[in-house]
Amino acid sequence: MQYPVSGSRLYTLIVEYEGLTSISQFIAESPAEAVDKWFAAIGDGTPYGLTTEQTRALSSAYAARDEEEIDVSPVSGVSGVWCATVFGDPEVAFYNIVATEAPPKSETAATIR
Repeated sequence: MQYPVSGSRLYTLIVEYEGLTSISQFIAESPAEAVDKWFAAIGDGTPYGLTTEQTRALSSAYAARDEEEIDVSPVSGVSGVWCATVFGDPEVAFYNIVATEAPPKSETAATIR
């Protein structure tokens, strides 16, 4: 497992799309960068439980955003939680991004990107 370096954090992404819930983790400088890394990973063939059609629809929506950053907004009333939406075809994908404490180095876990 990789651990965050100075200035970066571990983020957990919970993505809801077409009735599917996908959970993944990324080390990033910001919640927006964590979402960008998620899209890079699905573009590289890591589906996080999505079907091929779902990854295509979301990748197309991400590519069509004219290089603008996805609007990641803090969730009011809680600390370290953000949300974002991406309009896939035909559904909307909802992203919940949670700042997460890395487990102790002695615990075994999947590799975090």
